[in-house]
Amino acid sequence: MNDATFAAAHGWSEGGSVAIRMFGEGSLFSDIAEELGLSNAWTGRVDEWGLTTTDVEAMTQLGDTHFMYIAPEDNVFAQELPDNPIWQGLPFVENGNVHELDGGTWAFGGPMSCQQLVDEIVGAVTS
Repeated sequence: MNDATFAAAHGWSEGGSVAIRMFGEGSLFSDIAEELGLSNAWTGRVDEWGLTTTDVEAMTQLGDTHFMYIAPEDNVFAQELPDNPIWQGLPFVENGNVHELDGGTWAFGGPMSCQQLVDEIVGAVTS
């Protein structure tokens, strides 16, 4: 997995708009993926937990990467975004590098959560 990049997110609908929470530097998701030899393609500003909420337009900076998302209920990545022309034009979408992780994946701590993140990330990148 060395030299591969990733981006990871949660997403939901909010007042008819899609909100995307990116896992950036300092998030547990990013820390684990980096330990696995990946580099985080999201370089935008993050809060103290390594997170930022953005929109699909901001994702144009990602390039061709392994995009992973967790959607426990409101799966905007499969329901709202496929009809969005910006989403359709993203290199990772065009190249089939969009990976839905198990909706029950908890990306905020605990040993079992960390092991599940490892399993989900490895499964996504090697599939």
